[in-house]
Amino acid sequence: MKKLFVKVLETCRIYEVETSICGEAASNNEELVQFLIEQGIDSISVNIDALARMKAFVSKVEKSKVSI
Repeated sequence: MKKLFVKVLETCRIYEVETSICGEAASNNEELVQFLIEQGIDSISVNIDALARMKAFVSKVEKSKVSI
């Protein structure tokens, strides 16, 4: 399934289309969210009950992408 995500994200970048994921996958699957962030997804929408946890997780992933 990751190959499909990569292909979609690449195609969207070519055509300057914003990319986003929402719902249960974004709320409950940290491995998928990390992969999508690393691939350059533009936005992630999560369920309200997962907001604090995923906000902290996304922040951690984003900070790890910054090199000094």
